[in-house]
Amino acid sequence: MLTIGIPTYNRSAYLRTALASALGQTSSEVKIIVSDNASTDDTEAVVGELGGRIRYERAGTNLGPMNNFIRLLELCDTEYFSWLQDDDCLDQRFAERALCAFRANPAITIYSAFALMSEGMESHYKAKVYGPSFPADFLTGKSVQIVDGRLVTPFSLFMSVTFPPVAAFRTESLRAVLRSRSGLTDLFAERTWGAHAAASGLFAVDPFIGAIVRLHPGQSQFSMLHREEKEWLIMAQDLDQLAARWNIDWLDGFADALSKTETVHRQAWLRMSESWPRDLALCRQVAQALKDSLPGYTRRSERPLKALLRNLTPPVLWNGLGAATRRLSGR
Repeated sequence: MLTIGIPTYNRSAYLRTALASALGQTSSEVKIIVSDNASTDDTEAVVGELGGRIRYERAGTNLGPMNNFIRLLELCDTEYFSWLQDDDCLDQRFAERALCAFRANPAITIYSAFALMSEGMESHYKAKVYGPSFPADFLTGKSVQIVDGRLVTPFSLFMSVTFPPVAAFRTESLRAVLRSRSGLTDLFAERTWGAHAAASGLFAVDPFIGAIVRLHPGQSQFSMLHREEKEWLIMAQDLDQLAARWNIDWLDGFADALSKTETVHRQAWLRMSESWPRDLALCRQVAQALKDSLPGYTRRSERPLKALLRNLTPPVLWNGLGAATRRLSGR
């Protein structure tokens, strides 16, 4: 059984769509809990309109976003759990596919699909697909890739490997993370809980668009970006301590995973790693693995603009532009 936990606060207009997507799951093995963070709008009435399948819990006072997320996990009484933000919506097959993956391999602690990032639910313009960097067979959409869960940790230094609402967890694995709250920050919480929960088992990557994540100005992460550097460091220190417990063989798996990613991504990650603290072993190890995966790599930013333009421009056109420039300058 999978619990879909929906944290909400004063978003009744968006909440209706989120609830409809949870209620519309093809699997009958779904429980839905709404944790209302002391809303002042008509949230309770909206939940009441949609019938008795939803468990509604209202906090007496606003607990803050993080505590409201954790409260839902505390209310969960099923083997599997997933968060659904009140402004997003799930594909109707999400629960069915997540449960199928978990039951196919009892060592899986996290299941992840991919998300469509969009300003709307029906009309999409230049929408982005976001999800795990591990191999995914989108051509057939049938093969779930199983990955060593420890590999979520190094990738989490430069990206959110998975995040609600496309992540589903084995409940006990997630509870163990949130009991300690080690390394949890508002801005990078999904990276911390994902890394810790995955490290104790396997990580399942499903080539499937499991949800639409709605992009809009009212999202809380936009107001927290000024804290990014400080909170990233807290997360990195925690992940460094996590990786220190393992046998060094995880680096071989990480190198293999890197080899299956696009070169352009590894180049971007390597540039990011240049600002990482070198007193953290995990940061040093990941940065070195990135360098080893790109022999002979030259930072694009260090190339002269003229040379870059020459490489991108057909020779005939480049020579013609040069001759025209010389004539205009009188040379």
